[in-house]
Amino acid sequence: CHDHKYDPISHDDYFKLRAFFEPISLRQDREPGEADPGVFQEYDYSKLRTVQRLGSIRVFDKNLNASTKFYTGGDERNLVKDKSNIQPGVPAFLSSFMGKIAPVDLPLNAWYPGSREHVRKAVVLEAQNNLQKAQAAFENSSKTSKAIPKPLLDGLKKAEDDHARMVAEVAKGKISGALSGSQSLILDSTLGRRVLYNSLASMKSLEEGTRIEFTLMILTDAHFNFQLVKDHAKGLTAGYVAFDKGSIAAYKPGSFTEFNVGAYDFTKGQNKFRIQLDVYPKADHCLLSVRSLSDDKVIVSSIKVALNSWNPVGNPAKGILFDARPGSKVALDDLHVLSPQQIKLVSFDFEQSPFANGKDIIGALGWESSQMNIAGGKSFVSSSECSAVLQTSLAKLENARSDVRKAAGGHLGAQLELEAAKVELKSVEARIRADEEKFAAKDQQRINNAILEASTLEKNAAVLRADADLAKADILLQEAKVKIPPTVAKDLEALYKKLATAKAKLEKAQAIRSDLKMAEQYTLLSPIFPEKSTGRRKALALWITDRSNPLTARVAVNHIWARHFHNTLVSSVADFGRNGKTPTHPELLDWLANELMDSGWNMKHMHRLMVTSQAYKQTSAFAD
Repeated sequence: CHDHKYDPISHDDYFKLRAFFEPISLRQDREPGEADPGVFQEYDYSKLRTVQRLGSIRVFDKNLNASTKFYTGGDERNLVKDKSNIQPGVPAFLSSFMGKIAPVDLPLNAWYPGSREHVRKAVVLEAQNNLQKAQAAFENSSKTSKAIPKPLLDGLKKAEDDHARMVAEVAKGKISGALSGSQSLILDSTLGRRVLYNSLASMKSLEEGTRIEFTLMILTDAHFNFQLVKDHAKGLTAGYVAFDKGSIAAYKPGSFTEFNVGAYDFTKGQNKFRIQLDVYPKADHCLLSVRSLSDDKVIVSSIKVALNSWNPVGNPAKGILFDARPGSKVALDDLHVLSPQQIKLVSFDFEQSPFANGKDIIGALGWESSQMNIAGGKSFVSSSECSAVLQTSLAKLENARSDVRKAAGGHLGAQLELEAAKVELKSVEARIRADEEKFAAKDQQRINNAILEASTLEKNAAVLRADADLAKADILLQEAKVKIPPTVAKDLEALYKKLATAKAKLEKAQAIRSDLKMAEQYTLLSPIFPEKSTGRRKALALWITDRSNPLTARVAVNHIWARHFHNTLVSSVADFGRNGKTPTHPELLDWLANELMDSGWNMKHMHRLMVTSQAYKQTSAFAD
């Protein structure tokens, strides 16, 4: 703008020029001979960008409806409201040869890079290489492997049959799979973290002696807590009760200092509890009681814990919260807020609509997600997760599998790895066939069959891969147990965590394979981008290179001339205007510019023309 302050270019014109580029973003496409660079990490002011030095960076129109806003003072916060959508355009005095802007239909390989032949060959080659490695590892393990004892194999078969029968019994309703009634709420943070919040909006008063109570079953013993929330938006806690690997903790009255109030022994079956908090606002404390329902023992009896001025009435930020930290899995039921007269002020038993088996409770009766959630954590209503007999049969099955894996050693892991690699190769080939049928769009029945095959093979491959990973994690753990003394069992924690992650991965893969809604979905070979471009940049490029705008050609040939002759026709290479220098040979400059445009902007032609010219053949000499 400093170079053009006397030119007929208005403030609006700068925003019109910006509008040509408003829809754009960047992407990172895979190149032949390179690994997949993954999805391009877009700019985020608050996050550190990881540079991936792979592939090629391309510009594309991401937001086809992007609008350009007018602002003043160089600050995007100073928006001018009556100029909220500036359309692309050029300065008025140069607009006579500006064409119309029209959307551009892009070819398939532009909006779906995964359709490019080199990408398809690369993913197939990767799968083939993985299969070769798995085959070699299996053959090596076969040389040293031992036969698995028949009693172990028989025990595994029996455990599988028993567990399948228990699953069927629970499904038929013959065995209860809930803490109470037919359904319970599950918070599963085997991966990630799950936090649920409720503002208790229906509460009209908080009397002395109001009771909050709920039933808890710990399925995986890691950190879980219940909170009286001080400020949900800010993540502040007024009071809480935490269960963490055998210890029960809370805040001391009138403070935020944590102290132990009791203990439980998860390994001996203490995993089901009834928690009660009697609230006394005037004294600013609660009386906490915890009873173990597993053996009907009182663990905590009316111990004073912090309230810290908690009161949810009229304040949606001061509700209650359940927090299952990473590694934890719990079941909850019969959550009640009772008046001193035992009248239910708030009640959740998770039995009837809007609560449904297998579904999350977010959005139902005031239940909200939280900013503290970590991807991988989940919550859902279940009719089977709490079944003691089901948990017992599952534990026996896992123990039987572990015994077989331990006996097989690395050979079983190598065998599962080989099976997974075989199906993964078939899956990649099927996904390519599905792409070909889908984008050719000739026969709908063939398309449906190809998609179903690709989906089935991919999900089978995921289950086999997860099973192989679980086997390897289990074998590593069993070997470590022999090597590491029990006195330093904490050293095994990382291996236990790895095993839990592998189990969760397998469960997720099995759930996806069983989900009918995902039966016709498969993973594409690359991201999908918009099938159209706005045409804005094309229109701008045509305007810049129009014959009515010879400036572009003049600037280009001036640069080419300088590369060969080591001197320019216009010394001010960045300014051909009134503030620039006069051309030394204006007729030559114009002739070269016309030649470039007549050749279809063929730069190679211009290079050849110059280096074969009589002028280029001449030498320079100083006068005597």
